[in-house]
Amino acid sequence: MPLSGTDCLNLTLLTLSFERVFCFFFMIGSNDIIINN
Repeated sequence: MPLSGTDCLNLTLLTLSFERVFCFFFMIGSNDIIINN
């Protein structure tokens, strides 16, 4: 929500792996909420 797909990709290229995982999980949580199930 705070970041779009393009911003997420840019962050992935400019940040550490930790940020990648955080952004990746953020995108997944935005698209599918299977973690709650």
